[in-house]
Amino acid sequence: MQLGSPTVINIPQGDNSNYKINREELLSLREKKILNDCAYIYFALTLDYPNGAEGMHITSFCNRWEICEPDAVKAIAQLEKKGAVRQKHQQLSFQFTYE
Repeated sequence: MQLGSPTVINIPQGDNSNYKINREELLSLREKKILNDCAYIYFALTLDYPNGAEGMHITSFCNRWEICEPDAVKAIAQLEKKGAVRQKHQQLSFQFTYE
């Protein structure tokens, strides 16, 4: 692809306003390196805990989503820094923030 040259991209048509990603698709997107750890963890959290969580077991979460704990903890810290989630107390509880 050259800069300035027209590019045609076929984009599926349809109403995607109610589109929900599922676990298999999310795992596939991470495997293909389409999502970074931060985005992957964010979407995984929204799937497992759509209303937030008053405590979660990080090891079980990491096992389910096939990610190592240090990477998950780092991603959650980045999400908190960006204001996407908020930890409550010192336990791993969180709440999604929407603007």
